Formats: sequence, structure tokens, C-alpha cells
Amino acid sequence: MACLSTGRRLHCSAAALAARAIDPAVASWLLASHCSEETGHALALQALGLTPLIGIGLRLGEGSGAALCVPLLQLAIRLHNEMATFAEVRRDGEGLMFPYTLTLLRHGDIDHEGRLIGQTDLPANDSGITQMARSWQRLNSLAPVTSMATSPLQRCREFAVYQALQAALPLKVDERFAEIDFGDWDGMSLNSLSAQHPDWRQALVRHQLVPPGGESYALFRQRVLEAFTTGLPPRTAATGCWSPTAASSPC
Repeated sequence: MACLSTGRRLHCSAAALAARAIDPAVASWLLASHCSEETGHALALQALGLTPLIGIGLRLGEGSGAALCVPLLQLAIRLHNEMATFAEVRRDGEGLMFPYTLTLLRHGDIDHEGRLIGQTDLPANDSGITQMARSWQRLNSLAPVTSMATSPLQRCREFAVYQALQAALPLKVDERFAEIDFGDWDGMSLNSLSAQHPDWRQALVRHQLVPPGGESYALFRQRVLEAFTTGLPPRTAATGCWSPTAASSPC
């Protein structure tokens, strides 16, 4: 079920209430993706006896809540279909399950010069490279990294490629791990942006503001989740560099 729309569009929750009134068996086929900020939506979900999968204060319409839940459902299906059962695990310690730790490693410093940098492709500076090298050494001292994934942006990609070559690790470059597209804001002075939108960071995360010509936070979140649920091989550790960089090692 998507969100409760406004205006004269079909209200998904209202349609679900009508459908259940016609045939109660419909209830077992309903899934609430999220709970809208609209008061009527919470009341409708309560009447339907449904608990939403997420609650992040959306009120965007156009089925945005349902779209956000698709990666979660894909992940649940993969867990159901691909995770080994206890019966499939050998008792001699050589089981078929291969748990791993996923570690997110953020890129190091860049020469942003007080500007907002999203998909502008700046490299890490010398200090940033040193920061990532120290973090990488620390990660490997805890447990060896077995594979990596990275954003295509050079502040992440160059370090990931170097480490993958040095350690002969498989590396996946995935554009879905790239930083959010800030559109017209990209490269803008942070002081100027804050003067125009004092709470722009909070408004962006709360889905109250979208960068002009850029990407909404909801779409950014969706593509990153999709990259994790569909882009990484099962039972494989991963190191990814996007604005964060991700690394992982077996437990």
C-alpha cells in the first residue's frame, strides 16, 4: 500500500478500506509501506490493522513510500531464499553459511574551499589519503578485508582501486554508491547556502527540501539501498567508497 494521497487522486488507504468491506479476505494481501504525516492515513491504517514498515514523516504523494520499501522487500526475499538453514550447516565447523562484517569507510579530506561538494569529482588531498590509509590499516588489523565496492567518484575510487590492486581483492565500482546529486547547489558556498536555507541539512533529510535540479533525499536513499540489496554478491564481504567508503571482512 502506498501513501494516502491528497486532492482528488485515489486514496490508496481509502480504496483498501472499501475493498476489505467488500471482501474481508483482501486484508491478507495488504501491506502498509509507511505512515503519512496526514492524520487520516494513521486512522486508516489503524482501521485496517496494519503496521507500516517505515515511519520517516513522508508526505510526498505519488507512491513514494511504497517505492522506498521495494529495496526492503527485496532484501527480505533474498534473506528468505538465500540464507542457509541450520539443517544445511555442517556441525563439524565447516558450515555453508559465511557471515561477514560490512564496514563503511568515509573518504578523506578534499579541498572543498568552503563549498558544498556532491557529485563534483574532486580527489582526496594528501591529508585525506593519509586518513584513509590509517583507517584501512586499522580495519585490516581487526579482520582481513575480502572484497570491496566503491563509488565512481575519484575521492573514493582511486583509494579503493589502489588497495584492491595491492591486496588482489575483487572490487565493484557502482554509481549507485555516489554522493547525492545536489544539482544547482553543487559547488555553492556553504555560507551562502546556509544564509538562504538556514536548516537545509535537516530539511533535506526530513524530505522537506529538494536541491533545485538535484536529487531528493528519498531517491538518494533508495538507490543506495538498492545497491546494497542487489549489487553486492551474496556471502561476499564488501568495501565501498562513496561519500562513505564501505569495507568488510569475515566474522
